[in-house]
Amino acid sequence: MIGDAFLQIHNFQSLMGIVAGLNIAACRRLKTSWSLLPPSVLQTLTKFERILSPQNSFKEYRSVMRDCVPPVLPYLGVYLSDLTAIDSGNPDFIRGLVNMEKHELIFDVIEKIRFYQADRFDFPPEPSLQHMLAELCPLPEADLYCLSLFREPRK
Repeated sequence: MIGDAFLQIHNFQSLMGIVAGLNIAACRRLKTSWSLLPPSVLQTLTKFERILSPQNSFKEYRSVMRDCVPPVLPYLGVYLSDLTAIDSGNPDFIRGLVNMEKHELIFDVIEKIRFYQADRFDFPPEPSLQHMLAELCPLPEADLYCLSLFREPRK
């Protein structure tokens, strides 16, 4: 499964893309199709969902990340959420002075992102794959839902 490969190479951004894509309404409503999948596939998806769960401020994801050796492509949404929480949850000034603790918290998050940017994945370019991805035309969610209804009409 491609998700296993993403997990193995620490590509959490793409892994989240797979999890999010499989959890849109157009896919989740396909009860018959889901029931045809082998239990091992469903268990693997459950593992990915557990790792990338936003519960407890992405506690499981953060735990997995602590054990990762770069290169790593983190799920950026976690860090954007952290920055938003720090910014909205802390005043800019305390007693007329710049709140340096707030800025140190922001710095720590940005440093984590910079740390992950320090090492690169060393994959050779694959022109046919690059071309295929560049030519993809994603469907709007409404169109995906129509295809879902075609695959499994409402009863």
